[in-house]
Amino acid sequence: MQAWPPRTDSAPRLLLAVALVLGSSVLGACGRDSQEPLDRAILILLDTARPDRMSLYGHDRPTTPELERLAERAVVFEQAISHAPWTLPSMASILSGSPAREVFDRRLLRSEVQSLRNAGFRTAAVTEGGYLSSFYGFDLGFDVYYEERAIDALDDPGDGSRGIAHTFRLAREWIDAHRDDRFFLLIHTYEPHIPYQRRSFAQGMDPGSLGPTFEIEDFHAVRNGEIELTDAELAYLGALYDGGLLEADRHVGALLDHLEAIGLLGSTLLVLTSDHGEELGNHYRSRAGDHGHSLLDDELRVPLVIAHPSADIVPHRVTQQVLSLDIMPTILEFLGVEPHPRVHGRSLAPLMRGEAVEPRAAFGASPHSGPDRASIRYAGFKYVEIIGPVLGKQPLRPLPPPAQLYDLTADPDELQNLALQRPELVERFGAMLASDGSAGAITAIEAVDDTLRQRLEALGYVE
Repeated sequence: MQAWPPRTDSAPRLLLAVALVLGSSVLGACGRDSQEPLDRAILILLDTARPDRMSLYGHDRPTTPELERLAERAVVFEQAISHAPWTLPSMASILSGSPAREVFDRRLLRSEVQSLRNAGFRTAAVTEGGYLSSFYGFDLGFDVYYEERAIDALDDPGDGSRGIAHTFRLAREWIDAHRDDRFFLLIHTYEPHIPYQRRSFAQGMDPGSLGPTFEIEDFHAVRNGEIELTDAELAYLGALYDGGLLEADRHVGALLDHLEAIGLLGSTLLVLTSDHGEELGNHYRSRAGDHGHSLLDDELRVPLVIAHPSADIVPHRVTQQVLSLDIMPTILEFLGVEPHPRVHGRSLAPLMRGEAVEPRAAFGASPHSGPDRASIRYAGFKYVEIIGPVLGKQPLRPLPPPAQLYDLTADPDELQNLALQRPELVERFGAMLASDGSAGAITAIEAVDDTLRQRLEALGYVE
């Protein structure tokens, strides 16, 4: 088994080009063929992680050096799109491989984790709770389901007793105990979700009216209009968010080093993604530090990195659009397990092997505030349409227009609405949305117990 790339500035960054030219992968030291089923898979989910804030995807701050190391052994998907802009429906879609409206009714009704357990895999999840709580049925199919319940779980004192350090330590301990088993492990952390408390990139910057960190109280003050963020304050907020990405990246790197040390790195499928992105004031300044209110790429585009220990899957980047619904079907194929017959997602294995695959539309749905909307991302365009009443207690400012159309090639930041200039595309995409059937709001159950309510308060979801 080849050693994990070294942590030096001189580490070879040309491995991708060499692998593509020679047709051999640094993952392929064991000579495994990708058609041969694997025995283990780990899905790492960094909640609220935007790919455009990752150095892996071109961000100017070095926020993800460990993911760049991973990319030397992996396939990086540059256009991975979530089905929803907040955790509950997006995670229902990821774990089921189907739109949330089909599999979620107060609780998760179907999960592809069940398919893995039925096939004899040990299944475990180490999560930080909140909307990923077993209260909503996300423990479905898992033999072991840990969720952080402490109010101050995000306030990590640095001694590993809680927060992301605790999450990844529990994950390593579970792996050690089951290293000889066939297993699927989900690791979920709320880093870099609010509160933003990592100051690695904020040193020396003027916080303006904000404090040294961005706490839940600050978030509510911004959302309620008590604080109107300036451009400089938005830049400071972005630096704090980037620090959270760096912290998450550090723990992912430590996990990969641990897998290398115990001899599992070269025989385990590794998948890293996020459930959704984050508003950093790009479109709705009063929602900075928030999500769930928009179907633009700030909140629907997610990172996706898949490392397979195979000689016939070379490290490369895929520019074709893929869906978060595809993640579990991909894991199941590589583990040799048949998915549920009603799964909508498709395995990404052909794309990873370099095969031609027909492009697909990405449908978005289920915002939890503002007017109910649905979206379609297809053929280089994004179309968003209002389909229902205002959700939540606070309207968006400004209220989005009935129809939004963006040319993602010319306008990747989705700033120029072309709906009035291109009525033929509005009509075409509107008809595609009407025929999809996966749109519609998904709401969280209000009557939760005190422990879960406190956890949701700690994440800013409940005032």
